[in-house]
Amino acid sequence: MSTLPTHYLGISTGPVVDTILSARKTRELWTASYLFSTLMRELVRAALNNGLEVWSPTSPGVYTAQSTSLAPAAAPPEVPSSSLFGAGIYHDRLYAAYTAPGGGSPEELQTKFVAIRDEAIKATTDQLAGGAAFFKDFFRIAHVWLPQGNASANLLGDLNGLLDTQELFPALLSPDNLKQNALVDLLEKPYRATMVQRGLAANAQNTYNEISAAHTRSGVRLLFDFFPSTAQIASVDLYHKNDAAYQALQTDIVGTSEFKAPESQEELTDGSTDDPLSDNAVLQEFYRRLDNKEVPAFRDHFQDFHKYFCIVHADGDHFGQVIEGLGNDRLAIERFSGQLANFAAAAATVINDHGGRAIYIGGDDLLFFAPVAYGTKTVFDLINAIDDTFKEACSFTPQPSLSYGVTLSHYKYPLFEAKSDSYAALERAKSFKWKRGETKGAKDAIAFRFIRHSGSFFTGVMDKPLLQKFLEVRTLRTEQDFLSSFTFKLQELEPLIDALGASLTEERLQNIINNFFDEPIHGQNRAALNKLIELYTCINELSGSLDDPDFAPRRNTYAILRLMTFTLPKTTPAHVLA
Repeated sequence: MSTLPTHYLGISTGPVVDTILSARKTRELWTASYLFSTLMRELVRAALNNGLEVWSPTSPGVYTAQSTSLAPAAAPPEVPSSSLFGAGIYHDRLYAAYTAPGGGSPEELQTKFVAIRDEAIKATTDQLAGGAAFFKDFFRIAHVWLPQGNASANLLGDLNGLLDTQELFPALLSPDNLKQNALVDLLEKPYRATMVQRGLAANAQNTYNEISAAHTRSGVRLLFDFFPSTAQIASVDLYHKNDAAYQALQTDIVGTSEFKAPESQEELTDGSTDDPLSDNAVLQEFYRRLDNKEVPAFRDHFQDFHKYFCIVHADGDHFGQVIEGLGNDRLAIERFSGQLANFAAAAATVINDHGGRAIYIGGDDLLFFAPVAYGTKTVFDLINAIDDTFKEACSFTPQPSLSYGVTLSHYKYPLFEAKSDSYAALERAKSFKWKRGETKGAKDAIAFRFIRHSGSFFTGVMDKPLLQKFLEVRTLRTEQDFLSSFTFKLQELEPLIDALGASLTEERLQNIINNFFDEPIHGQNRAALNKLIELYTCINELSGSLDDPDFAPRRNTYAILRLMTFTLPKTTPAHVLA
């Protein structure tokens, strides 16, 4: 291929959002996302097979920020690396260069695209359990060709703009395919598809790998694992504390219930069975025994937060400036893509190590499940760790950031609603404008929504400095009672705090609080009290510039304090105090 291509190709895949929104179970959400990651992987392979240079996406381990030469073109791995823990990492856009032998007539370019598209769709549908005709109609693969002479100094910006226009015109399914709807069949019975089997087989070291061993009465190990239910995600901290007791509890409940556990690989792949902790009767009994302290191993450990699961959406901030700076430099674009792929692999490990389960980590977008707490850490420690991983893996100019939307939902709360709420929280974080002293900024925030079984909720927002204060306070393992007492006293002091207004410094607040927390017992929590004062001051410094009424200073203060109270144990087990 010549040094200067005649055309650039941009491809986008869909309908990703609509498909993910149709998911009602954790396994359906993962399958829907993994389907499109697989399609993009096959599009990369097909483009390479048809003589194109694929500049993005790139597989992990190909480039670093220090790479000074192009890596040899290589197709993505046949089976995803086990280090990805089953996460899809191929995002929804492909960028490639092509030197057209015939000069690039419309007919020549269309023929080339059709060859790539059809090869990729066939390779993808061959990994599914039927429905090839449906998916050929269902997949919305938009494309644009850009002549090299028409490209500006912002190539990816040009291609993205053209693809955005293409995506305004959705494809329509034929009446026959609407009746068949193989997507519903795939989501309801995903384990029959080799795509799903491969994705889960690449998940051998994930946090939930051993939990499914209790799913069979025969004790025969299945060839691959269930995707965990929301209840397993919520309670995985208990498994982490005592895996034998957790498995024994599941096995006992399943063995005495009407639930029919799969006893063979065939039963599982047929899709006629399900995860026992998604069965309502089993689930009710599981939590009844924990609530009533009937499991000795968990009497000192079971907490209300073990009934709540988290969905986290994350998205990059200010990436447009980074993309603009890449220009039309192939090495710069591939190195940019490679660093994001390396981040995806590293983030998958971080999520797994914190008890989470990654759904999708593609480019600067993330979607994953996590427990509220895992060991001594919370989902907010996980977010902080992902943020650190992003900074370590990606060195860009200017350096972008990540914003997060988090829902903490009761296990009975509908998954599809929690998923939508999480995305809405991300949108709020992305629209967040903040000010600290003379420093102003936007985005780079975490918005959260806590949702009870009834559907009632409260919301809040933190920028990254406030997140650090939040984690510092929680690290002290302050008990719920003390934090509740602090919050209650703060409410009593509101008239005084309001009267002081802008003159309320951290020192003055500390003096006020100390006057009301002067009993000997308060001395035991002096370090926590000082950190809470720092936290309160940090919230006030941030919240004064918020326009959203849900994030007004006082409301945000109490939302954050309520959230912290919830993530703390009601009583601190003796082994933690030791």
